[in-house]
Amino acid sequence: MCSIRHLALGIGRHKDSVPLTVLAQDNVGGLEVKRKADGEWIQAKPTLDAYNVNVGDIPLKYYAPKSVQK
Repeated sequence: MCSIRHLALGIGRHKDSVPLTVLAQDNVGGLEVKRKADGEWIQAKPTLDAYNVNVGDIPLKYYAPKSVQK
């Protein structure tokens, strides 16, 4: 992550409000994911030349079994 705040690009912690997000990975990183067990935000290790496909909460609410939603 960039230690010089005014040079950093991005947004703060949030949940995507769209059903699907595709992110191109880079060697900088910065993507964090919320761990389900304790709610802690942790760094997602970048994988070179890869894409992250994030499925938002909206599809889970409508299509996942109740056991997955808890």
